[in-house]
Amino acid sequence: MVPLVQKTCYQQLLHFLVALAVGCMSGDALLHLLPHALTSRAAGNSHDHITPVLRAMVTFIAIVLFFLLEALLHYMNSKSTQNQKVDLGAQSDPKEQTHLNENEDSEAVTKLDTERVPINQQHSHHHGKHHHKDAAGSVAWMVIMGDGLHNLTDGLAIGAAFSGDTVAGFATALAVLCHELPHELGDFAVLLQTGMRIHKAVAYNIFSSVLSFFGMAIGVWIGKHESASLWIYAFTAGTFLYISLVDLIPEMNTNSEKSQGFLDVILQLAGIITGASLMLIIALYEDDLSYLFG
Repeated sequence: MVPLVQKTCYQQLLHFLVALAVGCMSGDALLHLLPHALTSRAAGNSHDHITPVLRAMVTFIAIVLFFLLEALLHYMNSKSTQNQKVDLGAQSDPKEQTHLNENEDSEAVTKLDTERVPINQQHSHHHGKHHHKDAAGSVAWMVIMGDGLHNLTDGLAIGAAFSGDTVAGFATALAVLCHELPHELGDFAVLLQTGMRIHKAVAYNIFSSVLSFFGMAIGVWIGKHESASLWIYAFTAGTFLYISLVDLIPEMNTNSEKSQGFLDVILQLAGIITGASLMLIIALYEDDLSYLFG
């Protein structure tokens, strides 16, 4: 999809994919994962109401953990940006700062003869560039760390789902795919904006994606025990609800504010309905699909 970035239809396609991810992830959480987690099949007691409540509590804990994770990443990113501003301010020449504050004509400032600039100002300029590169690098690492942690939890969910039921694994993998496609494209664009080369950005994306295989291996190992897999279903439902309702829907609202016409709203609505319909069909005909997949 990278060659489509320069096309006029790219933004509309991205809006549809984000909405599709909202429908698939929230639909998978509400129509498939939570009903499975709350049935208490492993408890062996139909009158047990404590286990479903505790599993619902795990869903709530997953939402809180993802909130704390994103808050921590935002704090580290803002701290890095503040340090960059402090370093740039400390390296600038006070005489130059006074001259810029007293001069309101920006064109006169830009036409200063570079040969008359003192050596310490030239060193400050190059040092400022160095700190800008460091800040851009820190932003890139924040993106890679956040993406890697998301991929780890996605792999955990897919592994646990496939170990319990093929249809459940297929539904979870489809929901992750619909979310990760626009998410990875967005991360790819952020890495390019930090000044990273295309091949390096692709390599870092692949590196962070490898963590999903570790999560999948852990999920398959845990999923051998049915009771454990049900707890993972509850945790995955919380992560899917948080990502779809907290991360993706605000992004959709921002895209709607920037859009020029009603077409984007129709595309977003179609994406949500399509994703939710897919999850509903999988949930209703799960037994038939399990027989079909053998």
